[in-house]
Amino acid sequence: MAPYIGRRMRRVEDERLITGRGRYAGDIKLDGLVHVVFCRSVLPHAHIRAIDASTARSMPGVIAIWTADDVPEVAAGLSDWGPEDMENRGRPILNRDEVNYVGEAYAVVVAESRYQAQDAAEQVSADLDPLPGVGNVPAAIAAGAPTVHSDMKSNVARKASTRYGDIKAAFASDSVTAKIRLTTSRVAGAAMEPRAVTATPDGDGLKVWTSTQNVFGVREAITGTLGLKEGSVRVVAEDVGGGFGAKGSPFAEEVLTALVGDAGALADETDWESLYADAEG
Repeated sequence: MAPYIGRRMRRVEDERLITGRGRYAGDIKLDGLVHVVFCRSVLPHAHIRAIDASTARSMPGVIAIWTADDVPEVAAGLSDWGPEDMENRGRPILNRDEVNYVGEAYAVVVAESRYQAQDAAEQVSADLDPLPGVGNVPAAIAAGAPTVHSDMKSNVARKASTRYGDIKAAFASDSVTAKIRLTTSRVAGAAMEPRAVTATPDGDGLKVWTSTQNVFGVREAITGTLGLKEGSVRVVAEDVGGGFGAKGSPFAEEVLTALVGDAGALADETDWESLYADAEG
């Protein structure tokens, strides 16, 4: 490290990127790809009464349409990460009974082309019964607030406090004290590159290209959910056009696209919705 400390270092990737020679997850094009599109909630909170995909299933190019009932082995979802004392309910890959935010997926369409998949997804009808929702933290923690997840006791996942030294003595010795409440705003990463993932059978396993900051986390999510050996799945992140932490978590789209790939198809989900369905802080 000594030769590099205190010196200006030339960035090695700039010329390639600014001359259009970058390679991103959405640039992966393989012969025989099938395309995956997700059907998403337009409501922030609702009970799913029924999902009707009969019209969509008969449309040209449609290979399969899955709801949670079609893939029960993976629909339950991904584990949440956090401290051991945090309420952890996991994140469904496809919701069966309830949607909890705008953009949450309840069905997935697999078709021969991107356009056929998108057209079919628009014909999947979900009968949603609106439920009370909350749109900010003060409303979520107010007395009597509706719970975002109906199976949870409250919207508070964890309470924590930290103190250093003798706080009471410090306040008692000061001539002036002030009380202030600090809040942080909602933060959403807005990358130039949308989300994309491609999965293909690779020998006895899978090869997955995805736009992520966490290839090992994505691999763990795929192998854990699909019951595959860790060494049988290779996750590749090419150039990533911005992440800002939002691409640091595994996503349902990556697991479901890998499931299509594990079924023997070359699956591609390119440029999916990249705001509502992303991790935010």
